[in-house]
Amino acid sequence: MTLVHHGHAGSFRFQAGGFLATRPDLHAMLLSGLGTIEQLRAEGEVPPTVLGWWREPDETATTAAFVWMPPHTSLITP
Repeated sequence: MTLVHHGHAGSFRFQAGGFLATRPDLHAMLLSGLGTIEQLRAEGEVPPTVLGWWREPDETATTAAFVWMPPHTSLITP
């Protein structure tokens, strides 16, 4: 598996948003956390964040994702 992580919410939404949208019932908390990060940034705050997604080697489709905004618990897809 390939793990990509960083703190840019726009890139995360571009890379993992489609995957998360396929099952919003399973990913509701993760999508909510991402929305909170985006809202805070739009208001000028820069919360500490770690965002990431996984892909199988040589694949372009995201297969898992996580959002972590310390000190809160990290959220990860099943």
